[in-house]
Amino acid sequence: MKQNIIDFLLLNADPSIKLRIKKEILKNISQKEEEEYFEKILIQKNVQDVITSQKPDGWFGNNFHGQSPKFGAGMYNNMEVGLRFLVEKGFSSENVYISRAINSFLINKPFDKILYGIKEPENPEMDYKYTASGLYLLRSSIIIRAGYENILQKNDFINLKHDINFSLKTFLNVLNYKSLNWQNVSYLER
Repeated sequence: MKQNIIDFLLLNADPSIKLRIKKEILKNISQKEEEEYFEKILIQKNVQDVITSQKPDGWFGNNFHGQSPKFGAGMYNNMEVGLRFLVEKGFSSENVYISRAINSFLINKPFDKILYGIKEPENPEMDYKYTASGLYLLRSSIIIRAGYENILQKNDFINLKHDINFSLKTFLNVLNYKSLNWQNVSYLER
């Protein structure tokens, strides 16, 4: 049954699904075949939307999280969706677009309001006002999804371990709420 599904997908699926099946599941892909799939992926409209939205500093689009079509942008033209999308399409952590995007997080003020239309994160303890909603946590999740959890350059303002531990704690913390009345919910206890 599993082989039937794989055969069906390799015959009918999008090039990115074929690439990921051959590379990640079957672990049997030649360099030439990978390049051929990647050429097909690169010309897809949504992929081009993301790539062409990348700024010189590596940031995708003009915002971190979401962007409105009424401001002339599509759903892929922002950092969070753009980076996740390219990774899902099969772009590796070594890919130039991915590495430039990740390196944009190492800029001193990657959430600059003037450049990207959102506030700079507060310090980590204040940024997590509600369960799992801080910008630090979102940033760390896409860094990890891009495969950089073990290769991110050492720096003073991204702490993936803290964000992973915080995320796990927030999932457990919901078990402690006695009410769904949001007026009574304050900062998470640490």
